[in-house]
Amino acid sequence: MRILVFGYKTHIAMTEERLITAAVVTTGEKNDGKQLQTLVEKGMIVCVEVKTVIGDIAYSEKENIKV
Repeated sequence: MRILVFGYKTHIAMTEERLITAAVVTTGEKNDGKQLQTLVEKGMIVCVEVKTVIGDIAYSEKENIKV
């Protein structure tokens, strides 16, 4: 999920229960896909097991869709 407010974006990772596990704030021109790895790593720090990642196409750069 990404929220754009006054030229900034907030990238949020959450569980299926909609509990926020990580957040990254960037300026509006930053690439969304570059934030995915940070969100996953921050989620793992708080002991969230990441099995599936769901996001819009802005997060689907080559490095993020490797299986």
